[in-house]
Amino acid sequence: MLRKSFCILAVLVISGLAQSAQAVVIFTENFNGLSPAGTGTQDGSGLTVAYGASLPNWDVWGTSAAMGVERSLGDWAIQGFMSGSGNGFNMLSNIAGANDLGTTYTVSFDVGPTCWNAVSQGTVAGDTVRFDVYEATSLALIQRGTYVQPAAWAGSQTFSTASFDYTGNGNGDIRIYITSGDGSANNVLTFALDNLTVSKVPEPSSLALLGCALAGLLAYAWRKRK
Repeated sequence: MLRKSFCILAVLVISGLAQSAQAVVIFTENFNGLSPAGTGTQDGSGLTVAYGASLPNWDVWGTSAAMGVERSLGDWAIQGFMSGSGNGFNMLSNIAGANDLGTTYTVSFDVGPTCWNAVSQGTVAGDTVRFDVYEATSLALIQRGTYVQPAAWAGSQTFSTASFDYTGNGNGDIRIYITSGDGSANNVLTFALDNLTVSKVPEPSSLALLGCALAGLLAYAWRKRK
């Protein structure tokens, strides 16, 4: 009976440690609130593309304002455009709980090359998407200029998952700014972006405790077999 109770307790402890060792999702944005002013047909893929769109909780500025591509019915991804000053997506709502001092956070997203209705408008090699993470109240930068390169447009709208980390400074809520990276080509769509997520990375101590608990349970089971 005592042995059974120990095993049950060990399983419960390990289950709790496993949960604390998992990344905690704090914020998600799927961009499906995008509302187009006009639409066209994407070169190569035949997907619907949008321009002059509005996007709830985001301040969108620049040439053609918010642009996007409809991956499937009602499933939108935003597009970055570079012409002169380009366009940008600046978050209007704050993300709470994503700036504890010394804590590591991961920003993950789907990113890919994109195009509008002519191949000349497609993403080219060297185009990038740029992210800035900043304090929502003071607007001071927490992490500036993280660049991700989506590759060149090849005739179909594809995405891959990418991410970067930042470390919190303890000064309140955050916001994220997204735009075409410095040095991107002019008069092209430089990226498509979807499914933005901010997660808290588990602390090393939680992972270490989980490892110790698993090792202890295995040692106990080994001794009982002998």
